[in-house]
Amino acid sequence: MKIIADNQETKKVTQSSIKEAAPKIGKDESVEKSSVSVVDVEISARAKRIQDISDVVKAIPDIRTEKVDELKKEIREGTYNVSSDEIAQKILEEIVSTVF
Repeated sequence: MKIIADNQETKKVTQSSIKEAAPKIGKDESVEKSSVSVVDVEISARAKRIQDISDVVKAIPDIRTEKVDELKKEIREGTYNVSSDEIAQKILEEIVSTVF
């Protein structure tokens, strides 16, 4: 990874100086580019591992299409059954987990 930084000294620019300078710069005026230096940065093994895990998690789909297709088929065929006991149990578990 490379980070581009200003040459030797970093200039501090306040919001007020930006507001003052903005109207003075016309659209046709060119802004002088300052020279830049390149800084090498090493990423720790731990940070690299975290990034790799993050990439894997992002690749996992939010919807399990196989499960959705199976449920759609059961509903369409009239074979989808819902257990009222299981629903009641899940509702109670949700209440307990949010209260305590």
